[in-house]
Amino acid sequence: MKNNTEKTSVMNHKQEKRSSRRANHGFTLVELILVIVVLGILAVIVTPKFLSFTDDARQAQLIRLASDLKATSDLVYASSVINQNAEPGQDGTADIGTVTIRTNSGYPLANLNFAVKFLVNLDAITFTNANITCTDIWCGLGNQRTAPGGLTSTGLITKIFPEGYSYNDLCGVVYINDQDGSAPRIIVQSEGC
Repeated sequence: MKNNTEKTSVMNHKQEKRSSRRANHGFTLVELILVIVVLGILAVIVTPKFLSFTDDARQAQLIRLASDLKATSDLVYASSVINQNAEPGQDGTADIGTVTIRTNSGYPLANLNFAVKFLVNLDAITFTNANITCTDIWCGLGNQRTAPGGLTSTGLITKIFPEGYSYNDLCGVVYINDQDGSAPRIIVQSEGC
């Protein structure tokens, strides 16, 4: 029995020496490699999900913008009907609060500076050219007859697009007033975002 106890004591002493050496020298190479591998795996799993959240957030912003355009366009049309400015092809104006919005057929004209930017309260929206990348939160271009994605109008088109994109990208909200008495077409383009 004494021999067994001595062996156990010697083994405990050796383990204590190894433990104290390890405590003094930090992590082993194997432990460090394992930590790096685990972090790499986590990064591979989390990064696509994070990017998906970013895409989902942009999509939600565009849908909200389109919804706001629709709701306020309907409000302007109601005001135009009340004021008898809603005949097909008829130019007019609608006063909404302290803002005068230019209309055609009772609906807001697809003019960025005189109508569309007021519909979504984007006073700070930046007017830009088709090929220039937006450097503001929102940019826009109006008074167009065509828009990316094969969109055309007998009236006018305005497109509002987010930072980092241009008018020519399929990323933004297109507002089309065909000026024929029909309700405007409001289209979310998110394929190119």
